[in-house]
Amino acid sequence: MKFSVIICTCNRQEKVMELIQQINSLNMGNIELILIDSSDEENQNIRAIESINYKRTKHKNQPYQRFLGYNLSSSDWLLYLDDDMEIIHDNLFEKLEKYIKENKGESYALKHVEAHQTTSLAEVPKSQLFGKLSWVKKYKNIISGFPDLEPGKLGANGNKGKQLEKIENTEFVSGGAFLVKRSVMYKNFNFQMYDLYEENFGKGEDTITGYTLSKEGRLINIPERLFYHNDQQNSSYSSDLENFGKRVMFSRLYLTLEKCRLDGKSIFLGRFTYHWFALWRIIGLIFNYAHDRSSKRKSMIKGALKGWKKSIRFKFDSQLLRNLYWENEVKEEMARINNK
Repeated sequence: MKFSVIICTCNRQEKVMELIQQINSLNMGNIELILIDSSDEENQNIRAIESINYKRTKHKNQPYQRFLGYNLSSSDWLLYLDDDMEIIHDNLFEKLEKYIKENKGESYALKHVEAHQTTSLAEVPKSQLFGKLSWVKKYKNIISGFPDLEPGKLGANGNKGKQLEKIENTEFVSGGAFLVKRSVMYKNFNFQMYDLYEENFGKGEDTITGYTLSKEGRLINIPERLFYHNDQQNSSYSSDLENFGKRVMFSRLYLTLEKCRLDGKSIFLGRFTYHWFALWRIIGLIFNYAHDRSSKRKSMIKGALKGWKKSIRFKFDSQLLRNLYWENEVKEEMARINNK
């Protein structure tokens, strides 16, 4: 069984080199390794490695980079990895092949272990409301449009249940690592998300990717931890809290509307659901700021208001009209990079 391993990176040269060396050390003849690089400078050391199909793109846009990797790949099974993943088991691909043969799924949500106690999200201020009053928090979540969900389920506003701890169907993936059959990847996908990442409003790609895959066949949760997530606390998402707050707030609308499209539900009702959630989220941020007047909380409020403002004017592409643009863009880029 042959696998295409697709890695997307941007300015994490040392980490991605470590992952590449680890994959190459497995000495597997059934691996096609593709690296899509949007770094500021070309990595000559990686380009020189013969076992890698190294391509550069002008788009600092992970969802698009994954699409470019898909178009460059040739295997029936695609393993998408973040550049800060580390493989735990030397027999990773034998394990993946066994899971595929035993479970007959179209895609698989793969687990990882955090390599450090603190991650990039450590800088994001935590809510101080109802911290010890779990029963109050439960009803607050219901009222504010963010109720507790069953494990493995995806709701409105990007709300997810806990990750499953057994082999069964799930509705989302952990974006650091997931495995998918080529024939279902990008079926009924909405490429408008690429526009949002170009505009620095994108977030939640992994969530909606998993949900889209779950509509095309069995998306199976694999509880075994197969990777370490070596987070260096250098995520571009959380390095600027105002930008992070903006992305989080706006992305909740996109996730809600795209879920409505996939479910055949009302887009209008989806917008109402989102704005109700957004109102309560901003109220919560303001209350937390009143309790702790930190610059971090102030940045989160400013970002959330920017994201909400964007959501009011946002035109959702329910007809997938933007798909043609991005399909043409990837064809043109492949022609450019293959002629170099």
